[in-house]
Amino acid sequence: METPMKVAYLSINDAKEVKHWSGLVHYMYKCVADQGVQVSLVNCGVPYSKWLKLKAKLIKLITGGKTYQLDRDPTYAKQVAANAEEQLKALQYDVVFAPGSLPFIYLQTNKPMVFWTDATFDAMVGFYPGWHNLSQLCLKYGDRAEQIAIDKSSLVLYASEWARSSAINHYGADPRKIKQVPFGANMEALLSQEEVKAAIRQRQQSDLVNLLFVGIDWERKGGDLAIETVVKLREKGVNAELTLVGSQLPERFNMPFIKHYPLLKKSVKEDAEKLHALYKSATFFILPTRAECFGVVFAEAGAYGLPVITSNVGGCPSAVKDGYSGFCLDLNDFSTAAVEKINGLRTSPQLYEQFSLNAYERFNNELNWGVIGKKVVQALQTVVEEEG
Repeated sequence: METPMKVAYLSINDAKEVKHWSGLVHYMYKCVADQGVQVSLVNCGVPYSKWLKLKAKLIKLITGGKTYQLDRDPTYAKQVAANAEEQLKALQYDVVFAPGSLPFIYLQTNKPMVFWTDATFDAMVGFYPGWHNLSQLCLKYGDRAEQIAIDKSSLVLYASEWARSSAINHYGADPRKIKQVPFGANMEALLSQEEVKAAIRQRQQSDLVNLLFVGIDWERKGGDLAIETVVKLREKGVNAELTLVGSQLPERFNMPFIKHYPLLKKSVKEDAEKLHALYKSATFFILPTRAECFGVVFAEAGAYGLPVITSNVGGCPSAVKDGYSGFCLDLNDFSTAAVEKINGLRTSPQLYEQFSLNAYERFNNELNWGVIGKKVVQALQTVVEEEG
């Protein structure tokens, strides 16, 4: 019997817990472990020192308010690497695997290294909130750290073509070792194909167009544009409502056709059941996001056969196949274009059904952790055979 591949999974956070990075640290580990591979968990995170926190404050003071990210500081990155190396001494492993580049910056090992993430440092600069006012020292250390991690890795997996292109174009990475592998739906209880088809039929029997929005960061996720879309639909005589989950709803948007739920935690049974019901009863999933590296919620929407209406920024076009499982629209005219697309599907039952089935097909064939796990393990196995 062939000996299973041994993987050392290095993470800054505890991979057994679902709460970190929208659950991705856990599900990335689990999708590999579920393939019969021996996975050893190495939690290499270390607390930030008082000195490092003071350094960030001083830089902010000296530079007039610019940010210094602690996790890219060379001293901190070296502490992470030292912690990882100490734990690796007690393990037998064929490959080192990590959800992100940070553990690899200063790591020393004679085994192949592979990391999987959704963005490069350069792609994030000026894109996400908190990345618009970085100090020059932070930019220098962050870019250098990313370059080192990419260069020393045998294989790098990115969730989107957007991120993959950044690694190749900005960091000069060899395209042969930079692969695109998406993330899956971070949900335990999923519908069968027959249940999805039944849900689609039920939606079509109602004249209500229920737009579902799931996201915590109101401004970045485009909550205002989602509301603008439902208002325009109603102005055209459409019986439309918007269900918002996660974000704090500004008081001025307290309208009768807007339903609002607080953050629903998938780790809490009652919350998970409520979220399941909201996905199942929605007509479309809408997320006019202004900045998104991938969007696990798109995979979750696909699990329920929901056509997605989103923007064309960042990694969205890799998560949502434009014109097939949904639409990736320009932010400049989002609500007008969204109304047109929604009405186009709403008034054509056959087309709506096709988009819904396409969304589920993409989830079933590409955006679920079982399929993804097989792809990742095959990639790791290839690296071990070639370099191990």
